[in-house]
Amino acid sequence: MPEVKYDVVIYFEGDEAKRAYNPMIRERRNNSSGRYKVSDRYGLWSCKDFVPIQRINEWITSFGTGSNSYGLLHGFINCQKLKLTANRGTIANTNAQIISELKKAVQDIINEINIDLYKHDVMTLRKWKEEAKTKKFEEAAFNKRRELITCKQYFVIGNRTFLVPRNEAELYGIFISLYTLYPDEFEFEPLDYDESAGIDLLARNKTGNKIADCEFWYVELKYQFGATEFNHSFSNIRYIVCWELSSKVKDGSLLKTSVEDETRILHIIPGIDGDIKKCYLDSDNAAIKIKVICLKDYITQKWGITLLDQ
Repeated sequence: MPEVKYDVVIYFEGDEAKRAYNPMIRERRNNSSGRYKVSDRYGLWSCKDFVPIQRINEWITSFGTGSNSYGLLHGFINCQKLKLTANRGTIANTNAQIISELKKAVQDIINEINIDLYKHDVMTLRKWKEEAKTKKFEEAAFNKRRELITCKQYFVIGNRTFLVPRNEAELYGIFISLYTLYPDEFEFEPLDYDESAGIDLLARNKTGNKIADCEFWYVELKYQFGATEFNHSFSNIRYIVCWELSSKVKDGSLLKTSVEDETRILHIIPGIDGDIKKCYLDSDNAAIKIKVICLKDYITQKWGITLLDQ
């Protein structure tokens, strides 16, 4: 597009070089007003009238050793053909062909920079530095986890040792292990686990039917049930599996979900003749009670297994 002109300048700078001329860059432990991180301001910017408008790091592909490498760039591409939105906050109104051509021009320049950096081993040195940093972090994390493990209670089933969980991820590991060892103690069959999608487990009633022919519902995992606000809808949940009840709740406690206008009452029925207590959530208009399973009660009371200190 010979009729579209642009000006471009791109610097490659380390953090120390940036701080040498920019006192507003925030130090790691300094939250002074007005200061900012390198990742907040640096990268590649589109400009009009030589004023930065929108950061466009997504235009760049295959640069450096990862997404953090964009912070090493201090670049601007100015084009008077860019069409801005009403608040001059983005270049979204620009002709798609102009954007495409500008992207190609920028990528060609970045490729030249990349070749020069690798030729002079700049990226190799940076990669070694990041690898050394990662190794130190992993060593510190390993030592911290080792300390935590040696302080936790544990229990033994057969020749297997289990550590008492301290969060939902560890609770999931304990639950699946117990389900494998004692499948008949649970009324449902867990099928799918995905904590990133909201509620943790998808399950079905125990049946010999094909999976595709079954009705599914949710099982939510909570380390201590009632310790925090319930952040899911009660709809489609049949069971809540926890390690124990929080000290914040008792029989008759009202639990409200933060995602809908619905409240459930926690009912705790004491165990009879050595049986464990039964817990469930119910309300006047609820079609199905939500059963709360406390794994600690199953282990210590139902199966008579002792939690041991190290």
